[in-house]
Amino acid sequence: MIFEDVKEDTRKLYSFEDFAEAENAQSAGRGPGAKAIGMKTFAQARRSFLLSHPEIDRPLPAIKSVTKVENVKAGEPIDITIHATGGEAVAEKVLLYYSTGRESPYVTALVSSSEQGVYSAVIPPQRGGTTVRYYVEARSDTKTATTVFYPNRAEAGPLTFKVPARFADKSQVIIKEVLASNTRTVADPQGEFDDYIELHNTGDTVVDLTGRYLTDSKTSLRKWAFPAGTKIAASGYLLVWADEDGKATSGLHASFKLSQKGETVYLVDSDENENVVLDSLTFPAQRTDVAFGRGSNGKLEPVAPTPGK
Repeated sequence: MIFEDVKEDTRKLYSFEDFAEAENAQSAGRGPGAKAIGMKTFAQARRSFLLSHPEIDRPLPAIKSVTKVENVKAGEPIDITIHATGGEAVAEKVLLYYSTGRESPYVTALVSSSEQGVYSAVIPPQRGGTTVRYYVEARSDTKTATTVFYPNRAEAGPLTFKVPARFADKSQVIIKEVLASNTRTVADPQGEFDDYIELHNTGDTVVDLTGRYLTDSKTSLRKWAFPAGTKIAASGYLLVWADEDGKATSGLHASFKLSQKGETVYLVDSDENENVVLDSLTFPAQRTDVAFGRGSNGKLEPVAPTPGK
């Protein structure tokens, strides 16, 4: 396949004016005063040759536009419209590729033609907090054998969109209190004074937290998962240490720390429940050993730390 950006890259490569001409250069086998071919002269000749090469000058299909995804909702399919018109060659096959993670491979979405040069594709429903990357390829017939991408850099510079998180109307388990600067309030099982997040079960039944998550990032909702078998008693409290201490053998230790300057903490449902945000708590800059949480009246405010009760 011949790529559309070969021409452009060739022009860029050989259009630089900072190649110095070699003047009065002498080399073995050349007489005194002989001149070597300068780099600029050589580059210009190669550029002229490549741009006129029949493999480069084959007719290309074109991709006029691709839907720029906006206002997407978690759990809903994403419709993509592709206009593959106006090229020197007819686009006989159009492909849409998408990836749901920076390290995830690209997969191909089903593309169908609704009319001449107009194609439709659907990216499957995605969980809230997912970043989707996508690009399009248009191929000419096998005889011409050329292809173009939109955007030109394909996987190296794709189109992207983020699926916003979904929030539950109500949750039995809530984030009751956070302390992002703990110097003497309470020590973890390892004897260290670390940040903590306190959860509270407001109901009269035990809640199993297996498969649920805590995170401090709206775009990375599955940052830390509760270990299997983690439960919170009816009307009970549970402390999670935000200390990145994954090797600790006792206590619950999240894979992130809290910022004393303030941020938001999220309690997120399981993968099976599409990672709906069950509860969140946004706290401002904290004073040392002064927590922020829900007071007796339910109002979010600075509070005296009461970890576990």
